[in-house]
Amino acid sequence: MKNKKIIMLIMVFLISIDSVSAMEVVDCGGLGSVPYVILRFIGRIINIIKVIVPVILIIMGMIDMAKATTASDEKQMQTARKMFMKRIIYAVMVLFVISIVQLVFTILEKSVFQKENDLLSCVSCVIGNDCDSEEIDLEETTATSTGSKGSKTKNIKVTRVVITSKKSSMNVGNKYTVTSKAMPINASNTKLTYKSSKPSVATISSTGKITAKKTGTTTITVQSSSNKSAKDSFKLTIKDSLDSKRQKVIDYAKKFLGKPYVWGAQGPNGFDCSGFTYYVYKNSAGKTLPRTSSAQSKYGTYVSKSNLKPGDLLFFDTVGANNGVVTHCGIYIGNNQFIHAASGQGKVVINNLNSSYYINSYVNARRIL
Repeated sequence: MKNKKIIMLIMVFLISIDSVSAMEVVDCGGLGSVPYVILRFIGRIINIIKVIVPVILIIMGMIDMAKATTASDEKQMQTARKMFMKRIIYAVMVLFVISIVQLVFTILEKSVFQKENDLLSCVSCVIGNDCDSEEIDLEETTATSTGSKGSKTKNIKVTRVVITSKKSSMNVGNKYTVTSKAMPINASNTKLTYKSSKPSVATISSTGKITAKKTGTTTITVQSSSNKSAKDSFKLTIKDSLDSKRQKVIDYAKKFLGKPYVWGAQGPNGFDCSGFTYYVYKNSAGKTLPRTSSAQSKYGTYVSKSNLKPGDLLFFDTVGANNGVVTHCGIYIGNNQFIHAASGQGKVVINNLNSSYYINSYVNARRIL
């Protein structure tokens, strides 16, 4: 009995092959290339079910009717009729459902998703028997002096490229290696090429190593050398290595917003103006500034108001004499704003540098980082 089942399965398989070359494949998108013969085998089994099951159900119903008629039993006749009708309904349902599914996938594949190498093509191949296969064995003809042809070689096409590791930002001077892969993994030519849209901002080598050159934004593209349409990319921003340090100063300073102004205090629970800048720079950047605002105004590098960067120290003459004597200081945070311990407001706050009060009292600025 067991041998008979094995023989039947082999026969079904042989019938389903339908003389198709085992070297033909169907591209199934993310699933890679699937042997055509496997998809056709599954499709043939579905077709067999579509035909055989309804036929078997109808035959069984007819046998039941014949038995009931021979027995001349009215009760059996009624039962047989009901069972026969049920089997007819089941047979129609099996035939109808499979046919509808086949039709739907065929329409979708041909009319809506007009796209090659899609997973839908594989479903259509199995259910709709519409297989768009390609031979793995591609004949490469090599011309010789006698005009003979070369041998066949395998060629599985790259369908997509995936970048598996990337960065959104880097500092000037830093290096980073991008990792990526060509799909499917068994493609014949998995060689990749790398390109930076702005080599002056960042370069990328043939092995995927990025070197950050200067501040700016570039697009890194990884492309299949055998299929130009298969590629992946990402945007990369190159920052000044000092930008991150300056941002750290600002982020740390903002932690003390709302802390009270206390004359002579230098944190962490209260500050005066120079005590605030002193405490922030010491604990966020490791820089020890002079303790008073007047002394701080001579520390670091002078910078003009038009060239301010986040993290620069700002100095003011707030006594109204307007003679350049520094009496107050704060930290520039960008967008014409600065953070400081303000005596008039009684706490650490953020104010606009372009307000009339601070425009009139502005003295100079110094760059620490």
